[in-house]
Amino acid sequence: MKVKFYLQRDTKKREIVGDRRIYCYIYDTPESYEVPTREKVSGKNWDKKKCRPITTGYKNKDEQREMKALSNYLNSFEAVVNKTRIEQLTINPFILPHELKQIIKAKFSPDKSNFFAMYDEYLEDKKNSVTPATYKKYTNIKNILQDFAKRYKLTLSIHSVDRPLMNKLKMYMNTERNIADIAAFKNIALLKTFLNWCFEEQKTDNQRYLKFKGKTFQNDVIHLSLQEEEKMFRHKFSSDKLSRVRDVFLFLCYTGQRFSEIVKFTWSEIQTEGDHTYWSFTQAKTKKKMYIPLMPKALIILNKYKDADRPLPKYTNQKFNKYLKEVCKKIGMTHSIKITRQKAGKDIEEVKPKYELIASHSGRRTFVNIAYAFGMSESSIKYITGFSDDVMKIYLNRDVISKKANDEMRMAYNKESNLQQII
Repeated sequence: MKVKFYLQRDTKKREIVGDRRIYCYIYDTPESYEVPTREKVSGKNWDKKKCRPITTGYKNKDEQREMKALSNYLNSFEAVVNKTRIEQLTINPFILPHELKQIIKAKFSPDKSNFFAMYDEYLEDKKNSVTPATYKKYTNIKNILQDFAKRYKLTLSIHSVDRPLMNKLKMYMNTERNIADIAAFKNIALLKTFLNWCFEEQKTDNQRYLKFKGKTFQNDVIHLSLQEEEKMFRHKFSSDKLSRVRDVFLFLCYTGQRFSEIVKFTWSEIQTEGDHTYWSFTQAKTKKKMYIPLMPKALIILNKYKDADRPLPKYTNQKFNKYLKEVCKKIGMTHSIKITRQKAGKDIEEVKPKYELIASHSGRRTFVNIAYAFGMSESSIKYITGFSDDVMKIYLNRDVISKKANDEMRMAYNKESNLQQII
């Protein structure tokens, strides 16, 4: 059996012009047949003798990389054809040529309607291995993909998702869903996780989506200052509801944990060793065993609920964020903050009152920045929060880093000045 690739010809001019579909021709006596690939290429990038794209001699490096990726795809395509033939002959050495032809053609038939069925299978596979919050993110990107396909009249296929499609998806999220770049890239990362699963499960040989690279943004880090934290701690709220929400939020600030950990927080997770009290639990997201020392203010908060069934009140994240903004407004966090976010590759500046920018995740950010300002080492902060190096950089406020660096520099030069006096 021979396998070769040719470009679709213009039926009138009998020549190759513009981008043309690549066809795989399979010569297997007495059957010869063609299977359309899902790729197109310009005639100027095609080597007729080698029946492959030209992969060298480009001034544009991106174009050269595209052609090399296309060549790899065709190599994989040919390998699948040969592998399928060998497998079928092993199963049935007497298989008829026309039967083999139908099996090979079916292998590459556009099973496009299967994309979301495949995604549902993936969701079912992940259901018991990820947190409810992560599962919700996967269902959210599914909804975005369905709307995206409907908007542009696309029939998605796991075999054809590539960088151009992902660029189009990102632009759709930016322009039609008003999603900032940082959130759009996170959504695409979730889509890549699904496509990786498809590849690992041998449902597709497509990996061209990997050429789409996300970006890491240093967004403005909004958190409570030490003064705001102290003011919130001492404030007497007339509303019990706001008082309870304040307690939950400050507990996040004092422990550096996620809101999802508070939701499942139980008294059995509180442990005492001598004069020290700890919160011992396993993080839902990372599955890491945590052992968090509880400082005096955290213990004061827990003591308020010593007769309750739970250490802290329980809220949904949506309601909690709504009430938290009321808490912050009550203590006077009404001054305007200018924030910058990226959307469609452009910086967009917005001015909002600070209380509108505070949410449950601001508790972790507050912990990180106050602990860092107090001199706690980055390694200790990462241990308490479970952060990686990259996430740690995102959570630290540049002003806090700058102030600490300036203070350390002054201390260093003061030491040098004192040393010179001694000498």
